Amino acid sequence: MLSRAFLALLSLAVVSVVPSASAQTDTQICLSAPTRDCVFRIALDAVEREADTGHYVQDMLELASFADVSGEPSLDAILSSLLDNLTKREPKMAERAKILLRRSCVYIRNDAPSLPIVATRLVAELRAVAQLLPADESEGRAALLSAIARCYGMLGDVEAFNSLIGEAGLDEERLRTSWIYGLMRGRQVALLNDLPDETVPENLREQVNRAAFHQLSRAAFASAMEVIANVEDIETRIEKFRVAHGGAMTADERTAALSMAEALAAEIDGPLPSFLVEILAWPKAMAGDWQATLDLVARLQPGGRADKVASETLARLGGARGEYDVVLAMLDRSTDGYVGDETEAIIRAGMEGALQAGRVDIDLLLERLSGAALFAALHPVASHAMAKGDHAWAEFVYRRALAIDSRPWEIGGLRRDYAFWLAEQGHGREALALGWTRQDRMTLARIAIRLD
Repeated sequence: MLSRAFLALLSLAVVSVVPSASAQTDTQICLSAPTRDCVFRIALDAVEREADTGHYVQDMLELASFADVSGEPSLDAILSSLLDNLTKREPKMAERAKILLRRSCVYIRNDAPSLPIVATRLVAELRAVAQLLPADESEGRAALLSAIARCYGMLGDVEAFNSLIGEAGLDEERLRTSWIYGLMRGRQVALLNDLPDETVPENLREQVNRAAFHQLSRAAFASAMEVIANVEDIETRIEKFRVAHGGAMTADERTAALSMAEALAAEIDGPLPSFLVEILAWPKAMAGDWQATLDLVARLQPGGRADKVASETLARLGGARGEYDVVLAMLDRSTDGYVGDETEAIIRAGMEGALQAGRVDIDLLLERLSGAALFAALHPVASHAMAKGDHAWAEFVYRRALAIDSRPWEIGGLRRDYAFWLAEQGHGREALALGWTRQDRMTLARIAIRLD
């Protein structure tokens, strides 16, 4: 359970940000007893206050991706509000067209249940704007039709795209390129695989092949590994494995990936690509095996990500063994006092190594860090506590992070993670209080979809 002190702290945060009024407003009611629909309404209201029209359209399309098709406000109401307000904000047709074509079917989640409805509505609007453009705006019209082709690609609507191609006077190659980009963004693997080579522009062929194989590996990792195993050329196998590996993987998939990495490494006499060393060295480092880890680091192919992989691997090893001087030594190698992405990754690796190895002496590392470096170490601690479902530990770490004199954007990621987790755990009021702190509309929308 969350502590009473923390609940009181959050209650004060809510009161401090609610607009004053004699009667209780809808917002106050929602902050006190949040539901999916009312939190989504708060997010929508925040977007409506966005002054920049381009950002407004972008955020509205992202919100539409999160919207529940049957919820309130309805998806139809969100899209109608977007298009009506766009017309009011930007009465010039040509400027409105530029805003639409840059954002249509770009800022929609490709896995959103609302995608077909949103994309279809956008296509209708793009067509309407294209028809109303004056005759001297031929380039603007062509760009809008290309955006339509991209939407059809995301939807995998072959019939609609062929109909578009059939219209007289259109640049077929330009439309086909947009269609292919839409297919890749929409993860339309079957259609990508079925594309005849002659219909794919030469500069896109490698990208299309990579995208199709990447999506295959996400959908059926075992099948992707089988394809790789049957490739004769070692360089091609390595490249395909590089494309297939990564992202969220199950335990079985990680085991299969490790087996593939071991098989590939056994065929290579010299240095190994960085990503192979990462895969191979992770279990060795977590087991605290100094020699095996060092042997793998010694085989890193020079250049590229080699230094980064070496530092993070050795930091993870030091964390797993409780030899925190190693973590700090890796940190010293990469910083002159400024904590950026590279040094944060080293600190995280060391802390994750210690946590995943089950060490209970992590304070020996934390007490030697300060400022942004300490915050970078606390974030994985909080994530570990949340993964274990330990409310008291997660709350303690979050409050400790808040006490650090840290830049706002550093705390933002942890605040979001903690808010999402609280919502998933049924603590909607506390989650909303955290999301309301900066009124980040996308954070609020993501909290909404986690509420019952």
